[in-house]
Parts: sequence; C-alpha cells; structure tokens
Amino acid sequence: HSEDMLRRTVDKLVIFNGGKASVFDGTYDDFVERVGWDDEEGSEQSKGDANSQSLNKKERRRMRAEIVQRRSSELGPLQKKVDRLESRILELEQTIAEQTDELIEMSKDGYGDEAAKMSRLLHQNKEAVEQAYAELEQFTSELEEKGRKFEDALTELSD
Repeated sequence: HSEDMLRRTVDKLVIFNGGKASVFDGTYDDFVERVGWDDEEGSEQSKGDANSQSLNKKERRRMRAEIVQRRSSELGPLQKKVDRLESRILELEQTIAEQTDELIEMSKDGYGDEAAKMSRLLHQNKEAVEQAYAELEQFTSELEEKGRKFEDALTELSD
C-alpha cells in the first residue's frame, strides 16, 4: 500500500507481524511513531521490544542526520580547497608550457636578456606548481581521512 494513502485514509490498522495479526487503533503516523516496523530479523520480538527498537531507529536516524550534516560542513570547505588547488595547478602548468615555448623561441632568436627574465619567471612558476602539489596532497589526505571517519561512523549506525 502507498504510505501516503494510508496517512490520508486510515484510523485503524491491522498489522501482520511475526506471523501474528494485531489491531492498532490510530493513524498510520501514530503507528509508525509509537511502534514502527520491525526489521525482518527482529520480527519475532515482543511489542515492548518493537517500541524500543522503533525509538532506537529514530535515534539512529537522528544521529545519521547529524553525522551527514557534520560531514558536509567539514568536508565541503576541504573539497573547495582541493578543487581550487587543482584548478590553480592546471593554470600554472598551462602557463609553464607557454613560457617554455616562448623561452625556446627567444633562445633561437638571440634574445638573451628576455630569455633570462623568462627563465626566472618559468622557475618561479615551477616552484609554485610544486608548492600547490604539496598543498593538494595535504588537503587530499585530510579529506580522505575525514571522509573515512564519517563513513565508518555511518556504517556503525547501520549495523
């Protein structure tokens, strides 16, 4: 049955659970809030166990939402840093390729002073790329480590 239809139409439910039928006097939302559905493994538990399991499920859902929220707020800024660094590296590498081509042309044409300036600029850009790669490695490692911790926490809630 559609849960939406049940919410709109019923005020009493016949529940088939654990091989038994029972009547629940109340709306579908009341049933879900007070009793909830058992997992297939837990379908043989008593009604008291079902109530505590339902509360436990609610608590797990709340905790899961909190973890997802924290993951987003912590990993989002790190991911932005990683993305910016990757873009910066691509830009620098493109600039280095262009400067290298210019330097080759200057060397052929005998522009010694200009070639020396270009060589220094090229060296600075190569150092900037190395620095960006070092930062990228640091942020990527941090992002992966924190991501694993959040995934582990979410996995624990699922168990």
